[in-house]
Amino acid sequence: SNISLTNRKAIIAKSVCATLEPKDSTISPAFVKQNFMQYFVSKGWHINENREKPLEHIQAENQKYIITLERISTTNNKWRIIIGNNTFFEKYNL
Repeated sequence: SNISLTNRKAIIAKSVCATLEPKDSTISPAFVKQNFMQYFVSKGWHINENREKPLEHIQAENQKYIITLERISTTNNKWRIIIGNNTFFEKYNL
């Protein structure tokens, strides 16, 4: 839901941003993160960032794209996914 084209700090880098929420509300954020990690690794993506605090966060890249996946709330299991082209401007959030 809430899919939009977003500008980064400058107008040069463009990304697509969406909000994700698991259909099954009993699934834990740790399970969601683990499944995304397994998917990225199995498809040959390089994991640039992987952290738990302040909230779960992953950044993965391949030759074409950089994907940032982060949990956006401590009260529920909603996630933001940002997909951008793997360019200098996207990599450094310019």
